[in-house]
Amino acid sequence: MPDRDAIPAVHRQSRVMSLVESITNVLVGYGFAVVTQILIFPVFGLHTTLAQNLKMGAVFTVVSIARSYLLRRLFEAIRIHEPKSLHDGMRVTRARPVKYTRFQREEPSACRTHRSTGTGSMAHGRKAN
Repeated sequence: MPDRDAIPAVHRQSRVMSLVESITNVLVGYGFAVVTQILIFPVFGLHTTLAQNLKMGAVFTVVSIARSYLLRRLFEAIRIHEPKSLHDGMRVTRARPVKYTRFQREEPSACRTHRSTGTGSMAHGRKAN
């Protein structure tokens, strides 16, 4: 099992912050859900009071918080337990990750024909031996 301290703290999310993120996300969703229920339920012939909509929204909110938190922790656990071999050959730069393979492919412009002899070369236009 990999050591949790081997992963930089910058790339980890604490359990508390996972919970805070989940609650914030779901509370914002709760407002949208209640408004959506008020607008959509009558289209389907369901007539509920504001109090009923708020109660239904609360039940779904609790379920959603639990679901979101558990999924976040699951994916965090998967990321921490990834085999080290998945990261082999990766060089991470500030702009984007770059994959370096054992057999780099040269660009087509690197494959030129020598003008005087007509012989091909992979050495950027130099005459092949």
